[in-house]
Amino acid sequence: MTMDANRSIVSGFGLLMALILMGCQTDALASPGVIVTTDGREVEKLKPLLAKALGRGTVEIGPFEMGIATSISVLPPRTGPLEGRSLNQPIIFDIIIKERVCYLQRRDTGELIRADRLVCVLK
Repeated sequence: MTMDANRSIVSGFGLLMALILMGCQTDALASPGVIVTTDGREVEKLKPLLAKALGRGTVEIGPFEMGIATSISVLPPRTGPLEGRSLNQPIIFDIIIKERVCYLQRRDTGELIRADRLVCVLK
């Protein structure tokens, strides 16, 4: 190999490492969070936010402990009277705080939903 080929490989490797490190820094900015409340209204604020994100009229949120749980599950729609079993699974959203803003991150797609109206703190 020539010196130019070696330099090209080394500079390509350096660029790859820089991109990997930048990706790690971006993920490091997001931290797990929990939703806090004193009156229980935070769950009611969640429902329209998640319904809109999922393209549904309404959603049912699975049980979770406010102030402890770092994720929220949205239950699948109920089966109709002519349906037997449903293979639908709950959709899980992780509560994260990024740059002092509360987000819900859909676990299966990574989609971020900004949740300005919720009160979140770091876990």
